[in-house]
Amino acid sequence: DATIAGGYNNAATAGDATVGGGVVNSASGEASAIAGGSQNVAGGSFSTIAGGVRNTANLQGSNVGGGDRNSATGFTSTIAGGSQNTATGQLSNIGGGDFNIASATNSSVGGGHNNEVTGAFGYIGGGVNNLVSGTEALVGGGSGNMATIFVATVGGGIGNTASGQKSTVSGGEANKATGSTAAIGGGSNNMAIASHAAIGGGFNNTASGDRATIAGGEINTASEKESTVGGGSYNSAVGEYSTIGGGRSNYSGGLESIVGGGEENQAGGNRATVGGGGKNEATGGESTVSGGALNKATMNWGTVSGGANNTASGEGSTVSGGVGNEAMGYRSAVLGGESNVAEGEYSLAFGRRAKALANGQMVFADSNNVDFGVAAENTFYVRSTGGAAFVTGIAVGGSTTSGVVVSAGDSSWQSACDRNLKENFESIDGQEILDRLDSIPIQSYNLKSQDPSIRHMGPVAQDFYAAFALGTDNLHINTVDADGVSLAAIQGLYGLVKAKEQTIANQQEEIEKLRIRLEKVEAIIAEIAQ
Repeated sequence: DATIAGGYNNAATAGDATVGGGVVNSASGEASAIAGGSQNVAGGSFSTIAGGVRNTANLQGSNVGGGDRNSATGFTSTIAGGSQNTATGQLSNIGGGDFNIASATNSSVGGGHNNEVTGAFGYIGGGVNNLVSGTEALVGGGSGNMATIFVATVGGGIGNTASGQKSTVSGGEANKATGSTAAIGGGSNNMAIASHAAIGGGFNNTASGDRATIAGGEINTASEKESTVGGGSYNSAVGEYSTIGGGRSNYSGGLESIVGGGEENQAGGNRATVGGGGKNEATGGESTVSGGALNKATMNWGTVSGGANNTASGEGSTVSGGVGNEAMGYRSAVLGGESNVAEGEYSLAFGRRAKALANGQMVFADSNNVDFGVAAENTFYVRSTGGAAFVTGIAVGGSTTSGVVVSAGDSSWQSACDRNLKENFESIDGQEILDRLDSIPIQSYNLKSQDPSIRHMGPVAQDFYAAFALGTDNLHINTVDADGVSLAAIQGLYGLVKAKEQTIANQQEEIEKLRIRLEKVEAIIAEIAQ
């Protein structure tokens, strides 16, 4: 039987309907119940209204806890409270707030204002003017956010949209995750529009490649598969698997290319790398520019380590640094300095205005501001107008103990010959040196590495070593030893000359004595003849 416990002008018109009290309430559904309030209508069987004003529960098992003008018209739908909320979906729920709508199966609105869930199992936690139209989609809160497809999620913020399946926008403003499983952490006006694309934050960033990533910054683009921008501004990672760490206006266009940072750098070759600096270009495959400014590595495996206005334009060429250098030849290198050119294959240039123009040529130049170098293959040219030295031995403190020097303006090497660098002196016999030297064949010959027309003269190392046992082995002749033997031989010859001179002097004296005696004898003979 229907029951009205109290109140005024209430109606319980269905079997087992109940009105506890209040004013002008109507329980017209079977076993429906209204606890109190005013002008509430429980028209669905087993529907319930706890209180409030002008609330409606018109479908089986629907419930309204309170508030005003709420309408629970879906099967077993529930509105806990608030104002002018509508739950029309089966098993839909609204916790409170006003003007919220839960119209799909198992849809839910926690509260807020003017939120709407039209997707099954969708959820809006709160906020204002949010929309969930995707199945199992979610908006946590905020304002004007939309989750429009299966399992899309917007955590909060303003005007964000998650329209890709399983996409996520955590917060921020005007962000859009349109790709499947795309994600945006925050910021504003960011777009993750490809599958698994991700943007951490910042603003006006676009991740349009599959699995592309932008960590933050502004106006950055990652447009190819698994491309990445760490941050900065106006950067574009447009090659597959390309990376830009940060900086400004950088470009990585080659497959797996990398720009670490800096400004206006370009890694256009496949697997090309620019570490940083400004306006550098690595356009050759697997080429590298480490840093500096206005450097270019334009061929495969070319490298510029730093400096400014350097170019590695030969395949596998290298410029270590400096200013205005160019390595043009295959596998050529410029070690550094200024205005050097390594044009030949496997050539090497270093210093200032050194020009290695031929294959296999090495040219080192000092600071004089004039070009240096003659095109001659497999040669080593050095301009060192202040002199040069090769040190082959040092003392414990680092002072030189052996080596050779060519002084400024000189034309030959000088060997270290200071008495203080020598020990274990022994006297020699110049005559003995002459005798040994006489036993050594002195011949003219040509080297096997030269044309037979190019002749030389001297001993061979084996004979020289056998005669004097000087130097480190019997394959070489040290010029110091050759000079020493020559000087000793000269001393020996000088001794012979002095001895000969003494003999001649003695003989001259004897001749003079004989001449005088002869004159006397001739005078006596003349007297006798008279």
